[in-house]
Amino acid sequence: MNDFFMNGKARRLMTSKYLWVLFALAIVSTDTHGQDTLVWLSELSFNSPLEKQAFDEAIVTRQPDYFKLFNYGQIAETDRSKNKFYGYLKGLDIENKGGRKNSKRVKYLYESVHQAFLTKYEAKNRFSDIFENGYYNCVSATGLYCMAFDYFKIPYVIKEKPSHVFPVAYPQSDIVVVETTNPMVGSVAFSSQFKRAYVENLRKQKLVSNQEVQSTDATSLFDQYFFGKESEVTLTELVGIQYMNDGIFKFEDEDFSNSYKQWEKAYMFYKTDQVLNGLVVSYFKAFQSMTKKDSLHAALVAKLSRFTKFGVAQDQVKGEFSNAIQQILFEKGDPEGLKKYYEVLQKGVRNQELKNELAFVYEFESGRYLYNQGRFSMAGPFFEKALTLRPNNQDVQRIYVQILAHRLRNSNNSKEILDSLKAALSAHHVLASNNLFNSMLASAYLQRFGESYENNKPTEGDEYRSSFEKMFSENKDLTIEPALIGQAYSQAAVYYFKRSQNQKAKAILDKGLSIDPGNRELQARKRLLN
Repeated sequence: MNDFFMNGKARRLMTSKYLWVLFALAIVSTDTHGQDTLVWLSELSFNSPLEKQAFDEAIVTRQPDYFKLFNYGQIAETDRSKNKFYGYLKGLDIENKGGRKNSKRVKYLYESVHQAFLTKYEAKNRFSDIFENGYYNCVSATGLYCMAFDYFKIPYVIKEKPSHVFPVAYPQSDIVVVETTNPMVGSVAFSSQFKRAYVENLRKQKLVSNQEVQSTDATSLFDQYFFGKESEVTLTELVGIQYMNDGIFKFEDEDFSNSYKQWEKAYMFYKTDQVLNGLVVSYFKAFQSMTKKDSLHAALVAKLSRFTKFGVAQDQVKGEFSNAIQQILFEKGDPEGLKKYYEVLQKGVRNQELKNELAFVYEFESGRYLYNQGRFSMAGPFFEKALTLRPNNQDVQRIYVQILAHRLRNSNNSKEILDSLKAALSAHHVLASNNLFNSMLASAYLQRFGESYENNKPTEGDEYRSSFEKMFSENKDLTIEPALIGQAYSQAAVYYFKRSQNQKAKAILDKGLSIDPGNRELQARKRLLN
């Protein structure tokens, strides 16, 4: 698979082993606020019904069960692990053994949970590992501690660095930092004395102004400058970080098709630029690994089409679709396979302009495939739609008119022919400027003109004659069969001749000869009148 979809930033991300670092450095600015059209809940691929249920509860009903979310896909283990964890918390005597001091309570809770559940730090880790073998990392441990804080109604925030997360208990007062990687450090509480001294030292270095110190409390300044540019994330966003980590793990294992599925789920909870970059990278790698043009390929092309800010152009998407048409339709001869591919692609594309472009390509190429096989009646509906989408496209007009002519050529009903042509013109006004179509329409008027006189309906015949002559006077390039002109005007002349209206018959013949001076049938009729 060609990699022309890939922009420079995405290529750099792929070549690096340390994705976390590069995600922090290679951020593409994207508006991630409010409703977006990049990832949709209905498109996610879940590992189990329980995982889907957890997402629906969190996103649709907004009643998240964080234990389910962190323990994704582990159907048999979730209830057992959850009961074990909360049963353990229920048995903790935090009021008596933790004491009244906030830092002591956090320390007691930290040490108890750590001793009961956490045995070994492993960077490549999932939350469910905690309950299988005690292995944990900073994300899974942070999730565990925060659920314990929620249980005991201990206020906290989650701090995020480019490659680390950890909780801070009592953020508005004691600021007790809980270490989630090194159990020898545990929890660290900063006293008011330390915070004031830290801020005073900043003031002496002129890193904060006297005005800031006077107008802002020491705890707020300490939090701002001690934690630096660290950001805060919610427990919900931490769920997204865990999915992001798992997407990285699968990416490093070259399981690209499952990697992007985890990145998609990460984005549902953690809408950040680094997640978007990771998502695009995983899309690209999964896309490159595909050789078969099937529904999975179509779905990925559709998803990539949404990332215009990452350098994915509409022409590239259309190019991939054209390649799929060539392989599926013109090489394999599988119109049903192309239809399925197209439906998946159209469903996933969000840009209406691009959807219209893809629709045109599909209708035109599907019609062309049938037209080349001489299956004109089957090709007609495709070109009908293609002409609606692009009325000024000359190739579409040409083939549409040829198909229309072929269909009407086998009809002996002049009224049916004229009605069909007028209906086509009503549906596609652009045909008024197409000379091939106008020649057909003028010929149909001419035929109806002659037949009306033959059927003794002169008033009706004159209406058709007037329509024909108006078209002919406005366009001298019309292609009309001389025999049809001779026959129509002769039938009208005969009608008047039979009623001894020779002057009127002669005038009809003269009008016909003004249109086609060399018409032999009209010349012969005129000689007979003379």
